[in-house]
Amino acid sequence: MKALMAVYAIGLAGWMLVIFAFSSQPLSKQDMKPWLARQVAKIDMERWFGGVRFEYGELTVSLQSLGPAGFAEFFIRKASHFAEYAVLASLLYLTLRLRVRKAVVLLPVVAVLCLLFAVTDEFHQAGVAGRTPLPQDVLLDTTGACFGLLACQLAARFGAARRRRRARRAQGEQREQREQGARAYGRSEGRIR
Repeated sequence: MKALMAVYAIGLAGWMLVIFAFSSQPLSKQDMKPWLARQVAKIDMERWFGGVRFEYGELTVSLQSLGPAGFAEFFIRKASHFAEYAVLASLLYLTLRLRVRKAVVLLPVVAVLCLLFAVTDEFHQAGVAGRTPLPQDVLLDTTGACFGLLACQLAARFGAARRRRRARRAQGEQREQREQGARAYGRSEGRIR
């Protein structure tokens, strides 16, 4: 169990470093717009997303304000925030679950730790060129973490139900083998007499 916990902890630490490394890069080094411009040129963005407009921090998100490539990049970036923290929460859950068995304790602890990591990540981004720390990103990251926790809980429940079914099936097979053995023994006893 200690070896498994070490493996999960190493994976968790590695993932935290990945998040930190991405947060340390200036926005200009992560610019996907030139590539996206070629890709979205093939799609009628106005038809599908022309009516989408909302505020995110101080940014107005719309096709008109960001252009098709910038609009697509915004959603890709936010989806990656969500996914990064879903994975972070999953790894943290797997690491701590070996010590803390009660979900009523484990789930809030993991959620709060992910929230704290998201807050520190936003503070860290304040010192990176082209980055803006946003409370909306903390909320998005925490929502991603909660999604990761939900996925872990569902997987744990599905796995537990599957193990119970296998155990019942194995018990039934063992019972059947004992009964067959008893019947065979009874027949052989009858022949000997």
